[in-house]
Amino acid sequence: MAADAGAPDSPDDTAALWRAARDALLDLTDRRDAARALTRLLAELEGWLGAACRVRGPGEVAAATTRRSLPLQRLGRLLGHLDVDAAVPAARLEPVLPALAALLAQREAPATEPAPARPGGPEAELIRSALRGTDTLVWEWWIEADMLDDFDEGLQLLGYEASAGGYSQALWTGLMHPDDRDANHEAYLRHERGETEVYEHAYRIRAADGSWRWMLERGRLVERGEDGRPLRMVGTQTDITAHRELDRAREEAAQAQAASRAKTEFLARMSHELRTPLNAVLGFTQLMQIDRTEPPGPEQRRRLQLIREAGEHLLHMINDLLDLTRIESGALALAPSRIELRELVLQVFALLSEAAARQGVSLELLTGPLLGIDADRTRLKQVLINLVSNAIKYNKSGGRVQVTVEPAGDGTVLIAVADTGVGIAEEHLARLFEPFQRGPHERSGIEGSGIGLALTQALVLRMGGTLGVQSRPGEGSVFSVRLPVVPD
Repeated sequence: MAADAGAPDSPDDTAALWRAARDALLDLTDRRDAARALTRLLAELEGWLGAACRVRGPGEVAAATTRRSLPLQRLGRLLGHLDVDAAVPAARLEPVLPALAALLAQREAPATEPAPARPGGPEAELIRSALRGTDTLVWEWWIEADMLDDFDEGLQLLGYEASAGGYSQALWTGLMHPDDRDANHEAYLRHERGETEVYEHAYRIRAADGSWRWMLERGRLVERGEDGRPLRMVGTQTDITAHRELDRAREEAAQAQAASRAKTEFLARMSHELRTPLNAVLGFTQLMQIDRTEPPGPEQRRRLQLIREAGEHLLHMINDLLDLTRIESGALALAPSRIELRELVLQVFALLSEAAARQGVSLELLTGPLLGIDADRTRLKQVLINLVSNAIKYNKSGGRVQVTVEPAGDGTVLIAVADTGVGIAEEHLARLFEPFQRGPHERSGIEGSGIGLALTQALVLRMGGTLGVQSRPGEGSVFSVRLPVVPD
């Protein structure tokens, strides 16, 4: 065995220890052999801890290999100790201590035990005391009389008051979800016929507040008549609503991830497929524009220019979409290098000066001392082009776009792109960086696909920075990029 072992510390491991304790107690009810059930539970515990476990009486001396010793008490009386050859935190073993104490007490008790004459035999009481205070209750069903023991405890688990109408399985089944009743009865019949060693079924049951709770019910037939007819059944019932909700959340998350991967793969394939014919359209359009053998007339040139502009816009949108899918799939590679920001912003201004002139918008650059950052030049230039072109596009005639580059004082450099345009209402800011979301500009007639800002934010994040926005309707917007500064 390992000299030092870890211990179960996750919710799933703790639940597994509870199940091991419950199964050992159910084994006792079935076989009435406390020593066997105790040995079974210790073996389960050793399997989880990877270390030897022993139970000793109160007067016995612990072995030299013992690293942790915990008292086993029942009804205020010390029954013995659990010794573990590993330095295990006591809290990790709490799920099995009550069951170990109950089994130890039963093992030391006289072997003679009268047959129970009413609901609530000694085995059920033993299990009940070991599991009291958890989300698990013990039930005992006298089948011919249809009488359930601890019906009140089951009602309290669901938030009801004590029953005033009897204690029968029929009443409990009445609280069960109608869609689950037949399957529950069939699970019992399979156990009664001997097809399953243990009766087990999960079903929904209505709580006092009207909600549906999930219950896991498990038990065994422990007494039959001389003719084989079932007389008595003992089992446990556990509220597993939280576990079911967790499983459902995990399943939904897995489905969402699978859907996201499928979407990413589809968009990547479609982007590649669309680029080939689109490049052909743009190529033939350019050839027709410069054709000297059959030169186009003025109206034809205007139409060809519209085709070319629409095609270039579509190609730009496809490229953005392809970049976005690459980022989502982790396939976008970056090539960081030293970048002087003032020079890069001026290059962006040169590329967008014609668009700014058509819109009647002036471009201004405010910088402090020369600032360098470590980033991918191509991708940072793409970020600045997206932000400045949006500031131009959503501006007003005679407006201004001002780019400020300055140290932020926290080891980052701030690049702020401010405009004097239409602004963005607060209710639209929350979804501004989601793909294909254009907020109030959805039907504005202003060209755009809603991909640019989502791609811009993704690129900034990939370069270790952040992107934020401040805006007021009618007063313009400020988009702020923060990136780490490279020391001189």
